[in-house]
Amino acid sequence: MVTLPSTKSLRVYRKSEVVFEENSTGKEMYIIRSGKVKLVLGAKGQEAEIGVFEPGEYFGEMALVDASPRSATAIAVEDNTELEVMGREGFLQEIREYPEFALDVMHELCERIRRGNVLYSEVIRGLMSPYCPRNCLKKTMDAFASDLICRVDQETTVETIGTVRWKCVACDYIYDPRIGDPSSGIKPGTPFEELPDSWVCPVCGAAKNMFQKTES
Repeated sequence: MVTLPSTKSLRVYRKSEVVFEENSTGKEMYIIRSGKVKLVLGAKGQEAEIGVFEPGEYFGEMALVDASPRSATAIAVEDNTELEVMGREGFLQEIREYPEFALDVMHELCERIRRGNVLYSEVIRGLMSPYCPRNCLKKTMDAFASDLICRVDQETTVETIGTVRWKCVACDYIYDPRIGDPSSGIKPGTPFEELPDSWVCPVCGAAKNMFQKTES
């Protein structure tokens, strides 16, 4: 939260009115005096909400720091949402006259980065876990790439090999025939039964006979 030492220009927004759009040029930051504002990513109708800001909080400051395009779309959540607006010159003036304002901004940016890192870590773990319980990035990325190739002919593949997957009882690694095992040269669409007897779990090295069917 930041408290401005002086009042800036004020704008009032109606519910659902757009303050600024993703990828637009940003020349101002906003401090919420009343109401709420949400930030969303993606095209209209397919938005993903990434945060809601309340009175006393601010947003849009990144455009003043690095002059980059807006990273999200800002939308008023309530009628009569009042926003104090600060341009780049006013931003720099406040920093010169009130150094604590700069510290407030830096502190908030650091907090958002930390929250983003935690979220990113949780998402990556969730995405990796079906392919590599130990979160091995290379194996997971190989699996993602193969999965994309596989989707080109997904319907035929599913009809041919079904949706049965195999789980390593030693480490919980999942072998999905639709993806194969790129790290071992196993192409997408290879049924578990057709894997060579010498094939081993890419995570823990367990033998093929250490796998069990997990779902269909």
